[in-house]
Amino acid sequence: MQRCKLSAITFIVVVIPVLQNMLELNRSVCRPNLTYTVLELLTEIPNDITFVWISSHIEIKGNEIVYGLANAATKKKTIDLNVPLELPETFKLVDKYILDRWRSSWDVCSTGQHYKTVEPFVSRNVKYTSTNRKKDITITRLRLSKCRLNMYLKEMSAHADGLCENCRTPETVEHFLLHCGNQVTVSLRNACRELNIEPNLATILSDQRLIDVIYKNLDRGI
Repeated sequence: MQRCKLSAITFIVVVIPVLQNMLELNRSVCRPNLTYTVLELLTEIPNDITFVWISSHIEIKGNEIVYGLANAATKKKTIDLNVPLELPETFKLVDKYILDRWRSSWDVCSTGQHYKTVEPFVSRNVKYTSTNRKKDITITRLRLSKCRLNMYLKEMSAHADGLCENCRTPETVEHFLLHCGNQVTVSLRNACRELNIEPNLATILSDQRLIDVIYKNLDRGI
């Protein structure tokens, strides 16, 4: 930031796009200390100051001058006034760094391929919730592929061969929802056709309308 001798009104025009809302509320989530400093400085200025929204500096003499000074300041090799990051901004950078590392690990991870099909992108957003706890548990098990379908029971030595009782093929989540002839699969196919949705695991286990179809037509514990 560069210090320069400008009139109070000119200075306010410069900071309005960034600080107008903060000054009106007398607080800021990301720059509380900077806001407090500006408010403190305003009490030291003897003039009456009016805040006015200026949409652009084009052809406004005072704003053109300030824009030129601000642009020149970016080319300086030294900093006249250091404005360090505040705590909320630091937290944001830390969160971004952690999320980037997480995403990089997720992209090259060889495990969790089923869930990667359902949720290919990592984020901190809650992926699925339901006010019905039983429904929440059921759909989450299908999304994680940790459920009571035969193929996964076999992995725990709780089923002889892991095959679907009707089709005699491995009863995975994909088979159970997309390829079997059970009531859930048939209902999902019809719903996807009516909604003009491509039937795949990512859409079926993310679209609330199709999730409702799954839960409504389940006739066994998952």
